[in-house]
Amino acid sequence: MTMIIGSWPPPSMVEVVLPTIEGALKNHQLLSKKLQDFTNPPSGSTALFPLNAKVWERMQNVKLLTARLIANRKLLTELAYQDDQLRPRKRIRYGKLPSKRLQVVRNKEREANEQMKLDMESLFIFGNLLLEQWTYVIHYLIGETNLKERDFSKLVTTLQSKQNNGLLQPLWDNHYEDLIWLYYQLRAFRNIFIEHIKSPWQNGTSRETYGDSFRLATPSPVGWIDEVEIEKKIRKIAYLAPQWAKRNPAVWNQNNIRQLLEVIFYHIDGVGDRGKQEKVWEVWRQVGGWTPSYDMIAFRLMRFMAQSLLTMTDVITQHPEVIAVGSAPLRTSSE
Repeated sequence: MTMIIGSWPPPSMVEVVLPTIEGALKNHQLLSKKLQDFTNPPSGSTALFPLNAKVWERMQNVKLLTARLIANRKLLTELAYQDDQLRPRKRIRYGKLPSKRLQVVRNKEREANEQMKLDMESLFIFGNLLLEQWTYVIHYLIGETNLKERDFSKLVTTLQSKQNNGLLQPLWDNHYEDLIWLYYQLRAFRNIFIEHIKSPWQNGTSRETYGDSFRLATPSPVGWIDEVEIEKKIRKIAYLAPQWAKRNPAVWNQNNIRQLLEVIFYHIDGVGDRGKQEKVWEVWRQVGGWTPSYDMIAFRLMRFMAQSLLTMTDVITQHPEVIAVGSAPLRTSSE
Protein backbone atom coordinates (compact mmCIF):
# COMPACT_ATOMS: atom_id res chain seq x y z
CA MET A 1 0.00 0.00 0.00
CA THR A 2 1.41 3.38 -0.99
CA MET A 3 1.67 5.80 1.90
CA ILE A 4 -0.36 8.95 1.41
CA ILE A 5 1.82 12.03 1.71
CA GLY A 6 0.41 14.79 3.91
CA SER A 7 -0.83 14.84 7.49
CA TRP A 8 -0.43 11.09 7.65
CA PRO A 9 0.41 8.91 9.49
CA PRO A 10 -0.64 10.45 12.83
CA PRO A 11 2.24 11.49 15.08
CA SER A 12 3.69 9.21 17.73
CA MET A 13 2.38 9.80 21.24
CA VAL A 14 4.77 7.42 22.98
CA GLU A 15 6.66 10.19 24.77
CA VAL A 16 3.57 11.94 26.11
CA VAL A 17 1.06 9.17 26.78
CA LEU A 18 2.36 8.07 30.20
CA PRO A 19 2.64 11.68 31.49
CA THR A 20 -0.93 12.19 30.23
CA ILE A 21 -2.07 9.17 32.24
CA GLU A 22 -0.31 10.52 35.33
CA GLY A 23 -2.09 13.82 34.81
CA ALA A 24 -5.43 12.01 34.66
CA LEU A 25 -4.68 10.18 37.91
CA LYS A 26 -3.73 13.47 39.57
CA ASN A 27 -6.95 15.12 38.38
CA HIS A 28 -8.95 12.18 39.67
CA GLN A 29 -7.47 12.73 43.12
CA LEU A 30 -8.52 16.37 42.88
CA LEU A 31 -12.10 15.39 42.02
CA SER A 32 -12.17 12.84 44.85
CA LYS A 33 -10.98 15.46 47.33
CA LYS A 34 -13.75 17.83 46.22
CA LEU A 35 -16.31 15.07 46.67
CA GLN A 36 -15.16 14.57 50.23
CA ASP A 37 -15.38 18.32 50.86
CA PHE A 38 -18.80 18.79 49.26
CA THR A 39 -20.67 15.74 50.53
CA ASN A 40 -21.54 14.34 53.90
CA PRO A 41 -22.42 10.76 53.07
CA PRO A 42 -24.45 8.88 55.66
CA SER A 43 -23.11 5.78 57.33
CA GLY A 44 -23.68 2.65 55.33
CA SER A 45 -23.38 1.87 51.65
CA THR A 46 -23.37 4.51 48.93
CA ALA A 47 -22.93 4.18 45.18
CA LEU A 48 -20.88 7.21 44.13
CA PHE A 49 -17.66 6.53 46.05
CA PRO A 50 -17.25 2.87 45.02
CA LEU A 51 -18.03 3.82 41.42
CA ASN A 52 -15.48 6.59 41.57
CA ALA A 53 -12.92 4.17 43.00
CA LYS A 54 -13.57 1.89 40.04
CA VAL A 55 -12.68 4.76 37.69
CA TRP A 56 -9.30 4.97 39.44
CA GLU A 57 -8.83 1.21 39.10
CA ARG A 58 -9.63 1.24 35.37
CA MET A 59 -7.22 4.12 34.78
CA GLN A 60 -4.53 2.06 36.49
CA ASN A 61 -5.44 -0.84 34.18
CA VAL A 62 -4.92 1.41 31.16
CA LYS A 63 -1.62 2.65 32.60
CA LEU A 64 -0.35 -0.92 33.06
CA LEU A 65 -1.37 -1.98 29.56
CA THR A 66 0.15 1.13 27.98
CA ALA A 67 3.45 0.75 29.83
CA ARG A 68 3.65 -2.89 28.78
CA LEU A 69 2.89 -1.99 25.16
CA ILE A 70 5.61 0.66 25.14
CA ALA A 71 8.14 -1.76 26.62
CA ASN A 72 7.35 -4.52 24.11
CA ARG A 73 7.40 -2.07 21.20
CA LYS A 74 10.92 -1.02 22.18
CA LEU A 75 11.84 -4.69 22.43
CA LEU A 76 10.51 -5.34 18.91
CA THR A 77 12.68 -2.54 17.54
CA GLU A 78 15.74 -3.94 19.29
CA LEU A 79 14.97 -7.43 17.96
CA ALA A 80 14.52 -6.04 14.45
CA TYR A 81 18.05 -4.63 14.59
CA GLN A 82 19.36 -8.00 15.81
CA ASP A 83 17.44 -9.78 13.05
CA ASP A 84 19.00 -7.49 10.47
CA GLN A 85 22.49 -8.14 11.84
CA LEU A 86 22.05 -11.93 11.91
CA ARG A 87 20.18 -12.34 8.62
CA PRO A 88 22.31 -14.00 5.91
CA ARG A 89 23.35 -11.65 3.13
CA LYS A 90 23.09 -14.48 0.63
CA ARG A 91 19.89 -16.35 -0.04
CA ILE A 92 19.95 -19.57 1.95
CA ARG A 93 19.20 -22.91 0.31
CA TYR A 94 15.54 -24.00 0.44
CA GLY A 95 14.89 -26.20 3.46
CA LYS A 96 17.91 -24.99 5.39
CA LEU A 97 17.00 -23.48 8.74
CA PRO A 98 18.28 -20.06 9.82
CA SER A 99 21.04 -19.99 12.41
CA LYS A 100 20.05 -20.87 15.96
CA ARG A 101 20.73 -17.29 17.09
CA LEU A 102 18.45 -15.93 14.39
CA GLN A 103 15.75 -18.46 15.30
CA VAL A 104 15.91 -17.31 18.92
CA VAL A 105 15.52 -13.67 17.85
CA ARG A 106 12.56 -14.45 15.59
CA ASN A 107 10.85 -16.51 18.27
CA LYS A 108 11.18 -13.56 20.64
CA GLU A 109 9.77 -11.29 17.94
CA ARG A 110 6.71 -13.52 17.54
CA GLU A 111 6.17 -13.68 21.30
CA ALA A 112 6.48 -9.90 21.74
CA ASN A 113 4.16 -9.28 18.79
CA GLU A 114 1.52 -11.65 20.21
CA GLN A 115 1.82 -10.02 23.64
CA MET A 116 1.30 -6.60 22.08
CA LYS A 117 -1.71 -7.81 20.13
CA LEU A 118 -3.27 -9.22 23.29
CA ASP A 119 -2.51 -6.06 25.28
CA MET A 120 -3.85 -3.80 22.55
CA GLU A 121 -7.09 -5.75 22.38
CA SER A 122 -7.22 -5.46 26.17
CA LEU A 123 -6.68 -1.70 25.85
CA PHE A 124 -9.87 -1.48 23.79
CA ILE A 125 -11.77 -3.60 26.31
CA PHE A 126 -10.57 -1.92 29.49
CA GLY A 127 -10.65 1.51 27.86
CA ASN A 128 -14.32 0.96 27.18
CA LEU A 129 -14.87 -0.19 30.77
CA LEU A 130 -13.23 3.03 31.94
CA LEU A 131 -15.53 5.14 29.77
CA GLU A 132 -18.58 3.26 31.08
CA GLN A 133 -17.53 3.67 34.71
CA TRP A 134 -16.72 7.35 34.28
CA THR A 135 -20.12 7.89 32.64
CA TYR A 136 -21.87 6.46 35.70
CA VAL A 137 -19.90 8.76 38.00
CA ILE A 138 -20.69 11.76 35.79
CA HIS A 139 -24.42 11.13 36.19
CA TYR A 140 -24.15 10.90 39.97
CA LEU A 141 -22.20 14.16 39.99
CA ILE A 142 -25.16 15.96 38.42
CA GLY A 143 -27.71 14.24 40.66
CA GLU A 144 -28.93 11.46 38.37
CA THR A 145 -29.03 8.09 40.11
CA ASN A 146 -31.07 6.06 37.62
CA LEU A 147 -28.33 4.55 35.45
CA LYS A 148 -30.67 2.63 33.15
CA GLU A 149 -29.60 3.44 29.59
CA ARG A 150 -26.92 5.79 30.95
CA ASP A 151 -23.89 4.20 29.32
CA PHE A 152 -21.17 6.02 27.37
CA SER A 153 -22.89 5.45 24.04
CA LYS A 154 -26.12 7.01 25.28
CA LEU A 155 -24.19 9.90 26.84
CA VAL A 156 -22.52 10.80 23.55
CA THR A 157 -25.63 10.46 21.39
CA THR A 158 -27.71 12.48 23.87
CA LEU A 159 -25.16 15.29 24.18
CA GLN A 160 -24.77 15.49 20.41
CA SER A 161 -28.50 15.56 19.71
CA LYS A 162 -29.59 18.19 22.24
CA GLN A 163 -29.17 21.95 22.10
CA ASN A 164 -29.15 22.40 25.87
CA ASN A 165 -27.57 19.71 28.03
CA GLY A 166 -27.90 21.52 31.34
CA LEU A 167 -25.01 20.85 33.71
CA LEU A 168 -23.41 18.57 31.13
CA GLN A 169 -23.14 21.28 28.49
CA PRO A 170 -19.53 22.08 29.51
CA LEU A 171 -18.65 18.40 29.02
CA TRP A 172 -19.87 18.58 25.42
CA ASP A 173 -18.50 22.05 24.69
CA ASN A 174 -15.03 21.22 26.00
CA HIS A 175 -14.65 17.62 24.87
CA TYR A 176 -16.97 16.88 21.96
CA GLU A 177 -14.08 15.92 19.64
CA ASP A 178 -12.70 13.33 22.06
CA LEU A 179 -16.21 12.09 22.88
CA ILE A 180 -17.00 11.45 19.21
CA TRP A 181 -13.55 10.01 18.42
CA LEU A 182 -13.66 7.59 21.35
CA TYR A 183 -17.26 6.65 20.60
CA TYR A 184 -16.24 5.30 17.19
CA GLN A 185 -12.52 4.51 17.43
CA LEU A 186 -12.67 2.76 20.78
CA ARG A 187 -16.21 1.72 21.70
CA ALA A 188 -17.73 0.94 18.29
CA PHE A 189 -14.55 -0.72 17.04
CA ARG A 190 -14.37 -2.90 20.15
CA ASN A 191 -17.98 -3.99 19.71
CA ILE A 192 -17.70 -5.10 16.09
CA PHE A 193 -14.06 -6.10 15.60
CA ILE A 194 -12.97 -7.50 18.99
CA GLU A 195 -15.90 -8.73 21.09
CA HIS A 196 -18.85 -9.42 18.78
CA ILE A 197 -17.21 -10.66 15.59
CA LYS A 198 -19.75 -11.80 13.01
CA SER A 199 -17.74 -11.42 9.79
CA PRO A 200 -14.47 -13.08 8.73
CA TRP A 201 -12.23 -10.10 9.38
CA GLN A 202 -8.53 -10.61 8.94
CA ASN A 203 -7.00 -10.66 12.40
CA GLY A 204 -3.45 -9.35 12.44
CA THR A 205 -1.15 -6.50 13.30
CA SER A 206 0.81 -3.82 11.50
CA ARG A 207 3.92 -1.90 12.56
CA GLU A 208 7.00 -0.13 11.34
CA THR A 209 10.17 -2.19 11.42
CA TYR A 210 11.97 0.55 13.31
CA GLY A 211 9.67 2.98 15.07
CA ASP A 212 6.88 3.37 17.58
CA SER A 213 3.71 2.30 15.80
CA PHE A 214 1.74 -0.89 16.44
CA ARG A 215 -1.78 -1.30 15.08
CA LEU A 216 -4.46 -3.92 14.83
CA ALA A 217 -5.25 -4.95 11.28
CA THR A 218 -8.83 -6.05 10.67
CA PRO A 219 -9.60 -5.50 6.97
CA SER A 220 -12.20 -7.56 5.18
CA PRO A 221 -10.50 -10.45 3.38
CA VAL A 222 -9.98 -10.45 -0.37
CA GLY A 223 -13.14 -11.65 -2.06
CA TRP A 224 -15.48 -11.11 0.90
CA ILE A 225 -16.56 -7.81 -0.65
CA ASP A 226 -15.83 -7.14 -4.29
CA GLU A 227 -12.97 -4.65 -4.58
CA VAL A 228 -14.93 -2.58 -7.09
CA GLU A 229 -17.79 -2.35 -4.60
CA ILE A 230 -15.34 -1.36 -1.84
CA GLU A 231 -14.03 1.48 -3.98
CA LYS A 232 -17.57 2.68 -4.71
CA LYS A 233 -18.46 2.71 -1.02
CA ILE A 234 -15.35 4.68 -0.07
CA ARG A 235 -15.64 7.19 -2.91
CA LYS A 236 -19.21 7.97 -1.80
CA ILE A 237 -17.85 9.34 1.49
CA ALA A 238 -14.60 10.77 0.07
CA TYR A 239 -16.02 14.29 0.31
CA LEU A 240 -15.79 13.90 4.11
CA ALA A 241 -11.99 13.54 4.01
CA PRO A 242 -9.90 16.31 5.63
CA GLN A 243 -8.90 19.18 3.33
CA TRP A 244 -5.24 18.17 3.05
CA ALA A 245 -6.32 14.76 1.74
CA LYS A 246 -8.71 16.28 -0.79
CA ARG A 247 -5.85 18.34 -2.24
CA ASN A 248 -3.51 15.36 -2.53
CA PRO A 249 -3.70 13.57 -5.92
CA ALA A 250 -2.25 10.38 -4.39
CA VAL A 251 -5.39 9.97 -2.28
CA TRP A 252 -7.50 9.24 -5.32
CA ASN A 253 -5.20 6.49 -6.61
CA GLN A 254 -7.05 3.18 -6.65
CA ASN A 255 -4.17 1.56 -4.75
CA ASN A 256 -4.76 3.95 -1.82
CA ILE A 257 -8.51 3.55 -1.58
CA ARG A 258 -8.52 1.56 1.68
CA GLN A 259 -6.07 3.98 3.21
CA LEU A 260 -8.35 6.84 2.20
CA LEU A 261 -11.07 5.19 4.30
CA GLU A 262 -8.57 4.88 7.15
CA VAL A 263 -7.82 8.62 6.93
CA ILE A 264 -11.52 9.57 6.88
CA PHE A 265 -12.35 7.30 9.81
CA TYR A 266 -9.42 8.56 11.85
CA HIS A 267 -10.69 12.14 11.41
CA ILE A 268 -14.31 11.24 12.18
CA ASP A 269 -14.41 13.78 15.02
CA GLY A 270 -14.14 16.49 12.36
CA VAL A 271 -16.96 15.08 10.23
CA GLY A 272 -19.98 17.37 10.61
CA ASP A 273 -23.11 15.90 12.13
CA ARG A 274 -24.10 12.47 13.42
CA GLY A 275 -25.65 11.46 10.11
CA LYS A 276 -22.37 11.93 8.23
CA GLN A 277 -20.39 10.23 11.00
CA GLU A 278 -22.70 7.22 10.75
CA LYS A 279 -22.10 7.05 6.98
CA VAL A 280 -18.37 6.84 7.62
CA TRP A 281 -18.84 4.20 10.32
CA GLU A 282 -21.14 2.13 8.10
CA VAL A 283 -18.47 1.90 5.40
CA TRP A 284 -15.76 1.14 7.97
CA ARG A 285 -17.96 -1.51 9.60
CA GLN A 286 -18.28 -3.28 6.27
CA VAL A 287 -14.76 -2.85 4.90
CA GLY A 288 -12.63 -2.83 8.06
CA GLY A 289 -9.06 -1.60 8.17
CA TRP A 290 -6.19 -0.59 10.41
CA THR A 291 -6.61 1.05 13.81
CA PRO A 292 -4.59 4.00 15.05
CA SER A 293 -1.46 2.98 16.91
CA TYR A 294 -1.89 1.89 20.53
CA ASP A 295 -0.19 5.05 21.81
CA MET A 296 -2.72 7.29 20.04
CA ILE A 297 -5.65 5.23 21.37
CA ALA A 298 -4.32 5.48 24.92
CA PHE A 299 -3.45 9.16 24.53
CA ARG A 300 -6.87 10.23 23.25
CA LEU A 301 -8.59 8.18 25.96
CA MET A 302 -6.50 9.51 28.82
CA ARG A 303 -6.41 13.08 27.52
CA PHE A 304 -10.19 12.98 27.63
CA MET A 305 -10.10 11.57 31.15
CA ALA A 306 -7.57 14.14 32.38
CA GLN A 307 -9.48 17.10 30.94
CA SER A 308 -13.04 15.91 31.59
CA LEU A 309 -12.16 15.22 35.23
CA LEU A 310 -11.29 18.91 35.53
CA THR A 311 -14.48 19.91 33.74
CA MET A 312 -16.64 17.88 36.11
CA THR A 313 -14.67 19.14 39.11
CA ASP A 314 -15.53 22.67 38.01
CA VAL A 315 -19.20 21.69 37.56
CA ILE A 316 -19.54 20.32 41.09
CA THR A 317 -17.57 23.25 42.52
CA GLN A 318 -20.22 25.56 41.12
CA HIS A 319 -23.14 23.25 41.94
CA PRO A 320 -22.19 21.09 44.95
CA GLU A 321 -25.83 20.81 45.99
CA VAL A 322 -26.71 18.56 43.03
CA ILE A 323 -24.26 15.75 43.83
CA ALA A 324 -25.99 12.44 44.57
CA VAL A 325 -24.04 9.93 46.65
CA GLY A 326 -26.52 7.14 45.96
CA SER A 327 -27.36 6.06 49.49
CA ALA A 328 -28.87 2.63 50.00
CA PRO A 329 -32.68 2.73 50.15
CA LEU A 330 -34.21 2.64 53.63
CA ARG A 331 -35.83 -0.64 54.60
CA THR A 332 -38.83 -1.01 56.89
CA SER A 333 -38.96 -3.52 59.73
CA SER A 334 -41.46 -5.59 57.73
CA GLU A 335 -38.85 -6.15 55.07
